[in-house]
Amino acid sequence: MALGGALKQIIWLLFICSAEVPIYLSAAIGGLNTAADTANTLLFLWAPRFRNSVSSYLGIPLYAIGIYLELASELQRRAFKSDPRPRGPNHARVHSTGLFALARHINYTGFALWRAGYAMAAAGVPWSIVTGGFFLWDFASRAVPSLEGYMREKYGEEWREVERRVRWRLVPGVY
Repeated sequence: MALGGALKQIIWLLFICSAEVPIYLSAAIGGLNTAADTANTLLFLWAPRFRNSVSSYLGIPLYAIGIYLELASELQRRAFKSDPRPRGPNHARVHSTGLFALARHINYTGFALWRAGYAMAAAGVPWSIVTGGFFLWDFASRAVPSLEGYMREKYGEEWREVERRVRWRLVPGVY
């Protein structure tokens, strides 16, 4: 699972990300991912009593769904941004179709899901709740408000229209 997460991150870095990422942010993201992967690997090795076949059978598909959701949504957004053709009557600059029609930051939801699935397979449901809950809390309290403020400022009325049309910020049907 650590290898799958690393491959997804490498694909994102090489083929999807078009923004320059500052060194401090790259180090923070890399450090957090390394810490989470290390914790899950150690728990997988040291905490078999917290893990059972049910948590493994549930964790693996949760991981796969999350990786797919994050990567597919990012690829959809990249294709949208790479297409030079006009996008409707207003020449939309903000991607809000495909998976992003479910929630404005569905890629973050995918990340939290695959992290929770990895944690569930490693050490059971309680660790999965802690891990997935941490990432959802972090996204909901820090990343999403900051990103939405940036989007409002950069795209103005177009972003406000996306907010009206795509009701959910992070988790469809919840938030």
